[in-house]
Amino acid sequence: MNVATKVFPIALRPEVPSTPAEAEWIADAAEHLLNRRDVQFKRRLHSPQGVSFERFALAVDEHITDRLMSAIQSNSVLGRLAMHSRCKAASDAATVADELIGPDPEETLREIATKLLKPLAADALIAQFEDADS
Repeated sequence: MNVATKVFPIALRPEVPSTPAEAEWIADAAEHLLNRRDVQFKRRLHSPQGVSFERFALAVDEHITDRLMSAIQSNSVLGRLAMHSRCKAASDAATVADELIGPDPEETLREIATKLLKPLAADALIAQFEDADS
């Protein structure tokens, strides 16, 4: 463990940039999460790793809860979402869901997925190499 890990709290640690291969894996894996699929891999002699769609949905829920607590959108947004969904008004429900997520919902969802996937990228690439090597 390096000194920075011991000294700086997690929020203040400098972000290590991803390699091009890691960035490509993260982008592909984020697309899987956005399409409601789990991301899983297994390295030799290690336990399976990944991010389930359920974990991604929980992270999106936490993001939305933070936005609700900061009163960024109207007070009726959850009620409108529930009613539009209940009435099967998909277009209206999608519009309200976008309001909940933020000004650029697609980018926000990708950022959430990326935060979950980035710590796994190096191991995922090793797992791919191990799979190709066998």
